[in-house]
Amino acid sequence: MGETGIVRHIDGLGRFVIPKEIRNTLNIRAGELLKVAVDEGKIVLSKHKVGCVICGSLDDVIPMSSGTLICRDCLKEAVEKLKIKE
Repeated sequence: MGETGIVRHIDGLGRFVIPKEIRNTLNIRAGELLKVAVDEGKIVLSKHKVGCVICGSLDDVIPMSSGTLICRDCLKEAVEKLKIKE
């Protein structure tokens, strides 16, 4: 997208609003997590990708009822370990 020329104020709690045009372009929705980083004196925001709670993989993840994600490989391993204990 590059330079937009849009300037925003930071409120007393350190918050600012990401312009709607930018949110729409990047498909950022309310409630999503953003990762905040600093790079060469610039604040960098990027979408936070949540992976498997066990191994961190982003591939083939399944949402649990608690909202956490687990990949099929870790789920399969957990089920096998539970079968052994029975």
